Amino acid sequence: MKVAGLIFSDMRSAGLSELTAVRTAAAIPFGARYRLVDFPLSALVAAGISDIGVWTRSEYRSLIAHVGNGKDFDLARRNGGIRILPPFLNGVRGRETRKNRVEALFDALDFIEHTDAETWVLCDTDTVFNPDIGALLAVHEKKEADLTMLTVSLPVGKSTPAVPIADASGRLLSIGRYAGEGDVCTVCGEIYAVRRTYLCRAVREAFERGEQDFYRGVIGRNLQKDRVFVSHHNGFSARIDSLEAYFAASMALLSFDVRADLFAHKDRPILTKICNYPPTRYLKTARAEDVLCGDGSVIAGSVEHSIIFRNVEIGRTSVVRNSILMSGTVVEEGAVLDGVIADKNVTVRAGRTLTGRADLPLFLAKGSTI
Repeated sequence: MKVAGLIFSDMRSAGLSELTAVRTAAAIPFGARYRLVDFPLSALVAAGISDIGVWTRSEYRSLIAHVGNGKDFDLARRNGGIRILPPFLNGVRGRETRKNRVEALFDALDFIEHTDAETWVLCDTDTVFNPDIGALLAVHEKKEADLTMLTVSLPVGKSTPAVPIADASGRLLSIGRYAGEGDVCTVCGEIYAVRRTYLCRAVREAFERGEQDFYRGVIGRNLQKDRVFVSHHNGFSARIDSLEAYFAASMALLSFDVRADLFAHKDRPILTKICNYPPTRYLKTARAEDVLCGDGSVIAGSVEHSIIFRNVEIGRTSVVRNSILMSGTVVEEGAVLDGVIADKNVTVRAGRTLTGRADLPLFLAKGSTI
């Protein structure tokens, strides 16, 4: 069974406007050295999939710079490899951008149909986890399914989630609503293994009907006749759909168990762009406790319970707590940061005090000087 992959770089980013003002959601930095696209992309590569398209909508320059020719992901191939798919790939005009998955898939039909892959794996980039796509494909093949969706367990957020309801065999019976029992529920992880002929037919029909909801309008429309199954992911997962969710998922990485669940699978390593920075230097005045730090940084002040990306400078007598500092951030002497998310290349002047909260982090825009 030949398999290809399609990653959607930006399906649900309305709540991430601060982080996506200068980049597509797939290129959002995460975890001191990664981007959100690294998680589904690494999972596809670990499953032996080497023909991958990344569908984009806007602001994808940083995504292209990160992925490059795919060399760091073992995808620099003469045949296949990784391809960035711009909007309107199918040559259909009439809208400024494709706003939903049905329209995005319709755009990508030429790309999908001009491969000899029998099965496609569709992935979003807004869920941080390390899925076993090989296991998903095994279920898909064993059940002779039209579509098999990966489900995850997530904390219940502000909105009422759609919940897949399956029988004992794993066959999807309906798509219901969370009943409000408990604080964790099983939802679609937005990774699907799909038979190509089914996918192309379903997308064309849905596009002609003006359907917008792929989950309910395409998958949930013909469950009695289509063979749709579910396969559950057991392990850490976090949905990045708001600035608060981004902050919480980032801070979760300070837990050893979470890091082990994401990064300790030898057969499913999380790959990313390699940067040849030297190791981080901690000067004599530095104090670091409960910190996840990338390389190339220079720390002379105090850092507690924080995520520090590559090439960050923290001056003497400065204090950084409960914060996320992205690459190129400079915190000058005597500054105090608590509950802050600093985008790339931010400068915090000497003596400044900036404070936010876990449920309302203070965001500093890329390249700003405070």
